[in-house]
Amino acid sequence: MSFEQKYHPTKLCEVVYPDAHSLRIIQGYESAKQDRNLLLHGGWGSGKTTLAKLIPPAFDINFPASPLISNGYLDVMFIAGGSTDRSNVGVKKIKDRTGNICLNGSDKFYVIIDEADMLSAQYQGALKSLMTERPHVLFILTTNYIDKIDLGIRSRCEKVHLDPAPAERWMDKARLILSQEKVIITDQNLLALLEAYKGDNRDILGGLEETVLQKKVLIGTKGGPSHVVV
Repeated sequence: MSFEQKYHPTKLCEVVYPDAHSLRIIQGYESAKQDRNLLLHGGWGSGKTTLAKLIPPAFDINFPASPLISNGYLDVMFIAGGSTDRSNVGVKKIKDRTGNICLNGSDKFYVIIDEADMLSAQYQGALKSLMTERPHVLFILTTNYIDKIDLGIRSRCEKVHLDPAPAERWMDKARLILSQEKVIITDQNLLALLEAYKGDNRDILGGLEETVLQKKVLIGTKGGPSHVVV
């Protein structure tokens, strides 16, 4: 299993945030004190899509589960990048889906639109109206290009700028990963490694995996160390 899969965040506390401000905003959703529509914007590899997917379960857990559902079911509509649902047909699907009885504990539907900058101007206009008409829907949008998002949509959303996290903010998670892999890297070398990948989540996990694979060959060999120190 690759490190991108093995150490992929499964809850909000495992996400590496670029700064304290973005963390505070997301904590508002985690505690359900904030329920404005959310627009996550920033460069590639900053974890926008992952974060978008983690917010609905974190938000909904603050409410009693519906007695009509079981096994932790959560109604989340995800519209992926490049999907045909980016056409006007997609707006109708959102209307149909969110016009039914909501079974989520929060009584809110969750609609995630990934790479929302790919939406047509007509779609964005319809979506803007839908945001006003459906206050019981929490829309979570991601984009690499916030300037391509309709101004009306932007004004209806809490905006979080997710720049790639600085190397210093990755240090704790990187140390934890290396500890679990039984590889020790000096802070100086680890910081240099993280800085080389400029905050790209996938590249950082890939770099850590490559380092571990290179060094772990010494572990378990006869007379070899139980940990590798770099």
